[in-house]
Amino acid sequence: MDWIRRFYNGTIAHVDLTRGSTHLSELPIGLVAEALGGAAVNAALLGRYREEDPLVLGTGPLTGSFAPASCLMVASFLGQDGAAHHVPCLLDSGPQLKFCGIDFLVITGHAPASLALHLTRSHMTLAPAADCDGLTLPQVAARLMRPGDTCPEAFLATGPAAISGARHATLSTGTWGGLDKVGLGAAFSRKNLKLLTLTGSGRLAFGEDNPALGLETARKVRALYGRRTRFGELVLERMGAGKTLRRTLHKAHRKAHACYHCPLPCRSYVAYRPPRGADGGRSRQGLGLLDYEGLSALEAACGEEALFFLGECQRLGVDPVGAATALRPGMSREKARAAILSPPETASREARPAIFSGVYARFGGGIPQIMHQEARDGLDMWEQRVALAMVLGVCPVFMLCLAPHLGHKELLRFITTDDEHLARLHAVLSSQMGALIRP
Repeated sequence: MDWIRRFYNGTIAHVDLTRGSTHLSELPIGLVAEALGGAAVNAALLGRYREEDPLVLGTGPLTGSFAPASCLMVASFLGQDGAAHHVPCLLDSGPQLKFCGIDFLVITGHAPASLALHLTRSHMTLAPAADCDGLTLPQVAARLMRPGDTCPEAFLATGPAAISGARHATLSTGTWGGLDKVGLGAAFSRKNLKLLTLTGSGRLAFGEDNPALGLETARKVRALYGRRTRFGELVLERMGAGKTLRRTLHKAHRKAHACYHCPLPCRSYVAYRPPRGADGGRSRQGLGLLDYEGLSALEAACGEEALFFLGECQRLGVDPVGAATALRPGMSREKARAAILSPPETASREARPAIFSGVYARFGGGIPQIMHQEARDGLDMWEQRVALAMVLGVCPVFMLCLAPHLGHKELLRFITTDDEHLARLHAVLSSQMGALIRP
């Protein structure tokens, strides 16, 4: 089991919010050998702590490694129906959890007042966070970056929507929003956990061949595309978005951003002008685009003002797909804010294609519905590639849309090159993917 010691710290952190306690324990080698990591290990931990209303944040074996797009952290919780939901958290959140020396974080209980959980390589600290209640996500970020304070490398937070009990409150990755459309933000809010910061400074003892293999794999992926490819627009195109939305993004694009160790930067930073009267002027505003499903839903509801409304959703911590049911073009800033925080009870989300019922929500409800171009069965291919990413710890959007040729063989070779060991890992991986798809 040497590979486990190379790809994991060997640590589980447990935070009991009711008691205000934190402690570290050893990651059971048998658990990782049976489930590999990511959503599969999270599911096992949810079962162990089921009676304590658990939230589990976990990494895969490749999270933080030299594998391409190795950015993934999976946040898992039990929905109101008792089923497990696994939400992907992107950018740098997964590697930072590992670099804090923690592979899996289990949060149980409920705090009596708003708390922040701060993780570093040497400390886990629970601190009051009542001063963040009501702050927008940019205001929370500004508070974390005050002179004299240690600025975290990554943070997850809920916004004013969670405090107000909005039905579409979400958990945001920094100020970029997120892919939570199934109630993860409400689960954090129910525990009075406002903020999680990650400031890692460690590293893992990856195999000596991993850097070279990472460069080789990245070169093969980049060779599929031209040097001027705008990957954000490519994601929208492969989602089936119309030319109008792609043109809007092209016009607003200012900078491409990549998640950890991703060779194809599909996260766009965009600039846009708010509608007249929305902010008392016509100055440009900017936002980071992580949720392409949300942008598509807002464009269908609000037309050319979609970027403005996406910015409002990100400020307040609201799922844009849910907000789109209540927003209309030409709304003032005040009416838009009220509609986002208190959508009408009659509002309902646009129905998802039946092919994704159940499993789509199980994986957070925000991963783009992109089909593998060579898939013989669209349902199986979407499920398999997402489950593969969610166990190993790589970005599911990258796996679905940008690296169609990359499969389990190429990814598992970052763990071992021994054919017999590869076969055993593949058997375990296939079993865990099946359990996630059809629990």
